[in-house]
Amino acid sequence: MASATTLALYAPILGELDTAALAGHLRARSLTVCYPCIATRHSVLAFHVVDDEGKLVPNRLGIPEPTEDMPEFERSQLDAIVVPGLAFDEHGGRLGWGGAYYDATLSAAPQALRIGICYEIQVVTQVPTTASDERMDVLVTELCARPTGARSTNLLRRVR
Repeated sequence: MASATTLALYAPILGELDTAALAGHLRARSLTVCYPCIATRHSVLAFHVVDDEGKLVPNRLGIPEPTEDMPEFERSQLDAIVVPGLAFDEHGGRLGWGGAYYDATLSAAPQALRIGICYEIQVVTQVPTTASDERMDVLVTELCARPTGARSTNLLRRVR
């Protein structure tokens, strides 16, 4: 990571790529690792600093997340947000689980680089999108990392 100091990861569910090894690598480089927490339906995600993925607990939807006693981190200070999805397209479109939590969160954190990670087989020609869907800046698969051109390339300079 070039100038990035704080990244938000996710805890995987239902076959999503596991980010635990990435979290360990980031911490070894003295970066702050945060995880999202769902506060209420249709709201933006809250983020908490997590130093051990084993401390995450399943929420009402079964998604592992930080507990309220973990230090909260202001989403406006996040340098990058790693986002899961069911499918992505090469233009940064993302198909999620339908709760719109990430769309609302990404809209509320425009400074953060948006990194969609998935298996190459999940990258399709086009995913259905609406005006409220937020696009990824970079897609990372087991084969490569590629910018999508969805937003300013200046964001890519912050994270290498």
